[in-house]
Amino acid sequence: MPNKISIVAGGGANFISRSFYALTCGETTIGIDYGGNVRGDEEQEPDFSVAPDLEYMFYSHAHRDHVFNWPRVSQRFPKLKAQFATHETKLLAVAPLRQAIRRAERKGIKPLFAEEEVNSAYNSTQEISMEKPIFLPEGITVYPISASHILGSVSYLIEYRGEWVFITNDICYQDRSLIKGAFKISVSGRLRLLVRESTCINEIKKEREDTKNDLVSATKKALANGEQVLFATLSIDRAQDVYMILKNAGIEPVIDGSERAFDVYRKYFKGSVLDEAHIIGGNPKIRNIERENIRRRGKPAVIIAPAGMLLPDSPSSWWAERFLGDERKHIFVVCYQDPTTQGFQLLNSEVGDFLPFNAGLIKRKCEVGYFDLSAHMDKKDGEELEERMNPDTVFLVHGDDKEIDSYISEHQSDGRRRIKALVGQEVEA
Repeated sequence: MPNKISIVAGGGANFISRSFYALTCGETTIGIDYGGNVRGDEEQEPDFSVAPDLEYMFYSHAHRDHVFNWPRVSQRFPKLKAQFATHETKLLAVAPLRQAIRRAERKGIKPLFAEEEVNSAYNSTQEISMEKPIFLPEGITVYPISASHILGSVSYLIEYRGEWVFITNDICYQDRSLIKGAFKISVSGRLRLLVRESTCINEIKKEREDTKNDLVSATKKALANGEQVLFATLSIDRAQDVYMILKNAGIEPVIDGSERAFDVYRKYFKGSVLDEAHIIGGNPKIRNIERENIRRRGKPAVIIAPAGMLLPDSPSSWWAERFLGDERKHIFVVCYQDPTTQGFQLLNSEVGDFLPFNAGLIKRKCEVGYFDLSAHMDKKDGEELEERMNPDTVFLVHGDDKEIDSYISEHQSDGRRRIKALVGQEVEA
C-alpha cells in the first residue's frame, strides 16, 4: 500500500494572496505559510478550517501574502507543536506586522493582533538553516533549500519513507544584484508531489541584464531632461535590488520607507553600497519636510518607495498622487500588480485617463513604465523544473486561475498529472 500523501490549499491557490498549504504525510499535517492579502485588506486570512489537525508550520519568506497572519497561527491551530522559519524571515516579517498595529491605532480601529502576539510568534518560531534537516514524526525529514526569491526565502524538500515532496514556494533561478539564483536540485527516487508556484506560469521573461539596461537608460533619460522618477517597489528585496542597479549605474536615489528592510539587508550584506543609501527621516514631520523639499524644488531626482502596488497610505502612493498630474514626472513599476490595486489600474491606463487614486480622481499626465524585476520562475523555468524532477503529480498554486488552466491545457499531451489548486479541495498524491 502506498504512503499516504495529500495536500490542500487554504489560500494562495488559483489566486495570489493569503498563501497557506497543508501537506499530510501519514497522520502528520505540515503547514506552509499563513499570509495576508497582497492588496492590504488586513482583515482577511486563509481558510484555516482545511487543516484542523495541523501540528507543524513552516514559513517560506517574509512577504505579506505569505506571513502576515503569523501572529494568529497559534490561535487557529490548537494542535500546533512547532513553527519554523529562517532568522532572516523572522527579522523581515516583524516590522510590517508592528507597522500594521500602529496604522490601525492611528485610524482608531482595533488592531488584528497585539504587540505581545507578534513578539510571541517571533520568540516561539524555531530558526532553521539552509539544507540542515528538521526531523518530524513518522520518519518525515524536511530540508530547507534557498529559493532565492528574497533574503532568507526557502523551498522545502521533504522525504517521507523513501519518497519525496518538493514545495518550491516563490522561487527565482536568475541571479540578482544581491542574491544568486536558486540551485536546480534533483532527487534520487520517486517524487510523489511537486507543489510549484505559478505567478509567471505562461510568461517568458527577458534576460535580466536587458531589463536592467532598459531601466537605467529610461532613468538617465528622464534625469537628463530635468525630470523626476518614482520607483514603486516592494519594501523587501525589490527596493534594495533597484537601489543596487541604480547606484551601480552612477545614479543616487533617495529611499522613502523600507527602513527596517534596509537595516536587515545591510546586516547580511555588510560593506555593500546599501550602506550608502539615503533614507528619508523616520520621524513623520521630518519625512514630510524632506518629501516636499524634493518635490517642490523640481530638480532631477529618483525616489524609491514602497508599496510596489501603490497601495493607499503607502509612501509610493503619496508620491504617485503628486506625480500623476505632472507631465514632467515618471512612475516606474517593477513587480507583479494585483488586478484590484491602484498599481494595476495605473499600469493599464493611458495619458489623459482619469484615475481614481487614493481619495481623489486624477487625470494622468505623467509617463508610466514597467520593468519586470519580479523574482519568480517563468514558463521555461517551470517546464524545466517539471522535466528535471519528474513528479507523479504537479500541484499548481499561487497564480492566476485562467493562466493555470491555459498551462494545464497546453501541456496535457505529455501525460503528466497536473492539478490546479482550489481552496478546500484536497488532492491525493
